[in-house]
Amino acid sequence: LAHSWAVSLPLGAGDGPGVWGRGTQAVELVLSLLVLSLCGLVVLGMKSRHVALLLAAAVFAAAVSVTAANVVTLLLHSSDTFPVEDTAGMEGVEADAATIADHQRYFFFQSMSTVGALLLLVVHGPGPLSADEQDGPLEFASEKTVA
Repeated sequence: LAHSWAVSLPLGAGDGPGVWGRGTQAVELVLSLLVLSLCGLVVLGMKSRHVALLLAAAVFAAAVSVTAANVVTLLLHSSDTFPVEDTAGMEGVEADAATIADHQRYFFFQSMSTVGALLLLVVHGPGPLSADEQDGPLEFASEKTVA
């Protein structure tokens, strides 16, 4: 979810954007392993609906928080140019706020398409080959037929 077009402004002396300590790296490692294990559960079809809902909520929250922070920064500094960092072939290039805002909007909607796919998995289930539904698809109370 971390995109290469994230805007960081200098805050002065001390810790600011882009300053990663050992504690932050450890938290990032733990979160990455957690997300990787949750994605593995979805692929294997174990607790797919619950895990997909959790992942959808996490992706949505991350996309909204990153986009909101960057949009506010871009609105406050709309006349400035920003360096394009971590993009292959564009080292040293500066872009205006409108260009970066366009890219932020693109990344936001790209994340929303992932959320939509995960919500489809929540609604329709993982399919007949998953570990969860070996005994047949899940039946909801509204779908049960009375004999």
